[in-house]
Amino acid sequence: MREQIKSLAKEIEREWRGGSIAAFTGAAVQALGKADLVGAIDLAALTAWTLSTDEFPEECNPFGDAGPPAFTVFRGERFVLNLYLYLTPDLFIHDHGFAGAFVNLAGDSLHCSFELQIEGEPGPGVLTGKLELRKTELLRPGMVAPLMPGSASAHRVWHLGRPTIVLVARTLEAPRGVIQYQYDAPGLATRIVRPPPYGPEIPWEYKKRSKMFEFLREAGHASANAYLQEMILAADAWAAVTHLLDHWNYLEESSLLPRVLEKMRGKFGAWVEGIPAVSRGIVLHRSVDWDALREEGPRLLLALLLTYSEKRPIEEWIARSSPGTDVHDHIVTVLQEAWEMEALDTSLDQAGVAILRVMLRGLEGNQLLCELRKEFEIPLGGERTILETASQIGEIELLKPLFR
Repeated sequence: MREQIKSLAKEIEREWRGGSIAAFTGAAVQALGKADLVGAIDLAALTAWTLSTDEFPEECNPFGDAGPPAFTVFRGERFVLNLYLYLTPDLFIHDHGFAGAFVNLAGDSLHCSFELQIEGEPGPGVLTGKLELRKTELLRPGMVAPLMPGSASAHRVWHLGRPTIVLVARTLEAPRGVIQYQYDAPGLATRIVRPPPYGPEIPWEYKKRSKMFEFLREAGHASANAYLQEMILAADAWAAVTHLLDHWNYLEESSLLPRVLEKMRGKFGAWVEGIPAVSRGIVLHRSVDWDALREEGPRLLLALLLTYSEKRPIEEWIARSSPGTDVHDHIVTVLQEAWEMEALDTSLDQAGVAILRVMLRGLEGNQLLCELRKEFEIPLGGERTILETASQIGEIELLKPLFR
């Protein structure tokens, strides 16, 4: 492994020739594309490297201890090579404050690229507009993906393999003025804060006020609700939306949410109306227990359901990834596997699964009932129960793309 890393670093330096930060992306793509690293650098090689290395390169790890296992295996004056080990997908959409490229050395990933059509900037570190999915691709081991500084590389990577091993070549320096953002549908971007030197720190006032509210809430103090409202409404746009999403459940349970949203809209503008959809998306993503999903099939289907808003591209992906299978049967089978593993916070019984199968064919109302009668005897008065169940299935947030 040492020789492969050393050779890769030299090739990147040769391709880059000490050029600009922006030029590093092309150099990294070229060098990673030429290197034959799949199989040469695997989990066994990395394990052996960690045991046999006495002096590890100075770490470059923006994730810190909260992120996946990360290993800086080379550090030069202007760029590093990092290896990341993933057991679960990368859940949020983000861009980058550096130039570079990455390649999977083990495991497949569903790579989704996004673009925010910017309509406003209500404050430093907040952008609003319409978030659009530009491209999806399946990255298999050896396939190289570029990383450009700024919004041009906004993406989410659903790591399907368990594990997925990713090698990243990246600059240490960020282009002047580039801010790294996290993106949420339908159209919100918020500045990412990280421990130095990887990004702007969490503002002190945000941290201290958050701590104060947590104490008041846990103590059951009478001033907690008033403090939370003042904390949100007195803040700038970034802190206000971050506080709001941090304490969304509390605000909802305390019946404070409508009032706070109304006052935020008056202060910051109409873009605030999209924040409830942002919150629903965050809750939906967190509702999946990815650790419980050990196989690539269920992971891919869940990733597709959380990426697309309509059924057609999901069906096309399944047809390509599992040729020759009945797409609707595949969806139901995989969902049943996820329910059996208790990976989802909703599930269907046998009757619900039968109704879902028919709903996936686009049938509803009397057509749905007629189709079910071909296989089951519906008792007197059972039609109403079936239609009510179908309506409830149609309202399951995770499954909504399958009915559009």
